[in-house]
Amino acid sequence: MSSRNMLRIFAVAVAVAIVLGPLAVDSQAYKVTWDDGSTVHTVFEDNMEGAAGTAQTTSVGTWAATTNYINDDLSASDGPPAAFSGSTYIERRRGAPSISGAPTLNGGQGALLDLSANGGNAFTTGNLNVQFAYWVPVTGGKWQSPGLIDNGQISPNNGDPKTAHSYIFRSAASTFWGDDSGPGGGFGGANIATGTDILAGQWNLMEIRADLDLNTTQTCVNGACGPVQTSFSDSPASRVFYRSETNNVGMYTDAVPEPSSALLVLTAIAGLLVTRLGRCSA
Repeated sequence: MSSRNMLRIFAVAVAVAIVLGPLAVDSQAYKVTWDDGSTVHTVFEDNMEGAAGTAQTTSVGTWAATTNYINDDLSASDGPPAAFSGSTYIERRRGAPSISGAPTLNGGQGALLDLSANGGNAFTTGNLNVQFAYWVPVTGGKWQSPGLIDNGQISPNNGDPKTAHSYIFRSAASTFWGDDSGPGGGFGGANIATGTDILAGQWNLMEIRADLDLNTTQTCVNGACGPVQTSFSDSPASRVFYRSETNNVGMYTDAVPEPSSALLVLTAIAGLLVTRLGRCSA
């Protein structure tokens, strides 16, 4: 390739970067999507990013209760040293004040899904996908429920395992996340091993896949997915809920980075330019 063509490639790439550069910043979110079979709808989104000490906000859906974004180093209290993505994250604590001083959300926190794509009704068909980052304390991090999918927005039930489609749960002795939905009394009565490891003392990428047609759930941790499990309760879905089941134990949640579509476009354009200008110089 001639030096002239190389300069042309460089000049065009710089121009494209100037145009798309501001858009090519990775986004992030605690995110829930609903696939109705033809369209994937974002039904909840909180980017978990804001000035430290300010209340949570959402771009889609609403939180039933909010706490404040924090940027504290909580490693001395068995928490994270910093956010997983961006600069802020969420702490909640049961039965005790939070270490950071943020509101404790003692009863847990529910993401109320935007049901407008389904006519305002809870989802009973299609596929729900929940993604978030989650820190599990090393000591005292037993009895935690980071992901419960149920109809709590429409039929308040305080997070009853027996009425949940999916109830991702850590019991005291287990090294795997379990699904505690279904009959048997709850909290271990119908605990199905999801096949995904509980990795304490670090941020984990959590993903819950709920098939509302087949009534199944699959749990993934850091990209490693367990087998598809049959849910015991064929519950409609209007909420994703999480809570600690033990007093004075922290729960820490953050957003999952998302690939920037603009960055992908920029990469594709650059590759096309190299290919075409390379042919011209041949």
